[in-house]
Amino acid sequence: MQEDGGLVNWGQPSNMTLIGFALLFAALLAVAFVIESFRKRRRRAEKIQSAWSLVESIQREKEFTEPESIALAAMIKRWAPNEPDRVVTLREHFDHCVDKEMEMLRQQGVEAQAERLGVTLRDVRVKLGLDFVPIGQRIYSTRELFRGQELWLTRESDSPPKWIRAHATTVNEACLHISPIEGYDPARPPLSAGDVYRFRLYRDEDARYQFAMSFLRREADPLELVFRHTSDLKRIQAREHFRVRHEQNTNVGVMNAPLDTESPTTRDRRIVTRTRGRITNISAGGFALLMPHPIPAQVLIRVTLELEVEATEPFDVDARIVGTTLLPGGRCLIRAAYYDVEDDRRDLIARYVIHRQQRQQEAIMVTE
Repeated sequence: MQEDGGLVNWGQPSNMTLIGFALLFAALLAVAFVIESFRKRRRRAEKIQSAWSLVESIQREKEFTEPESIALAAMIKRWAPNEPDRVVTLREHFDHCVDKEMEMLRQQGVEAQAERLGVTLRDVRVKLGLDFVPIGQRIYSTRELFRGQELWLTRESDSPPKWIRAHATTVNEACLHISPIEGYDPARPPLSAGDVYRFRLYRDEDARYQFAMSFLRREADPLELVFRHTSDLKRIQAREHFRVRHEQNTNVGVMNAPLDTESPTTRDRRIVTRTRGRITNISAGGFALLMPHPIPAQVLIRVTLELEVEATEPFDVDARIVGTTLLPGGRCLIRAAYYDVEDDRRDLIARYVIHRQQRQQEAIMVTE
């Protein structure tokens, strides 16, 4: 070491020294990377283990049978091993796994095994509470149909179409059983496995749907037609007035006179029964009302609307019942059309619907 003018001259580092420092720095980075990766894997493993513990807890709480627990665990391990908690809590994740499971069994050619598993997985769905579609929300699969749902079907090859009116009788995860309401006309062409049928259905609280399903077999006693499920549903807005979601608890009054009386207005009709209901959606032509019990279709009802419109107080509207759908738990969904409503109030409802529609479209654009 030499001193020059009071300064220390450390000399010039050699190339080997620089290479040594670079290798040391790279080694430290590699060690840090390995340690952080190990920590991430450990946290991920702990998270997955916690999710599986949640699944086991839910199975105990819901009193799953051993076959149900085995079937659920096997399905999750195949198709969503890292997100078991989502499968047992979110309908779309459960549906995705079921689709994969059924498709795998069909490709293996074990249709009977698929149907047995479908019955077990249906019990699993019900115990998890994933069989209920919230009022007003769309459906994405025929597995979400309920017993008694009315459908119309025709063979894909029929020209012109020869529609058959039917209703769903049994729904499991493998197939859908339907029963023709007027029986199956012997004059029609015989049913053949693999034939594709077009379907259409109308959900009072939602919209109209079109889809196609493959025919599996016919069961004679009772007469049922069995079809393979589909998740390819085309949703059609088939109403005169656009409908938006409107969640509101409301008073419901039942008039004392039937709809077919000679009274030109409803002002002189007296309310004889009062109850509570919940409006689930609304349009300029009517609304859907969730009730704990059905109401006779031939009477009029009066409900109170509370719209989020500036300087607008709650007001009553009268309506006639145009459809009633029975729901699980003894409840029913009533579809009603306005009756003898003043033009200014109908315009106010239409403006509210347009405003809500615009807000929904803006929300969709933001998420996209």
